[in-house]
Amino acid sequence: MIIPLFVGRDISIKAIDHALNTNRMVVLMSQKDINVEAPSPDDLYSVGTVCMIIRMLKLPDGRVKILVQGLSKYGRSLLPRQTHSLSLR
Repeated sequence: MIIPLFVGRDISIKAIDHALNTNRMVVLMSQKDINVEAPSPDDLYSVGTVCMIIRMLKLPDGRVKILVQGLSKYGRSLLPRQTHSLSLR
């Protein structure tokens, strides 16, 4: 399945940029509470989707629009690091 997503958080945009500069792969996971601005691993559901970024467009308001293709289901094991995003173990 291919879907468009709008990304607005700085940390998420940095993760998208990193993925585009490496292998174009990301894992998308939903938050349990959308009002949490800086979610920890406990704020995320344990199942996500491995996706490939097909296209990215930077928008005038600072957000980015990405087109992603879902590749497979992913069960998580997250390790917070002092990088741009939560890293997969």
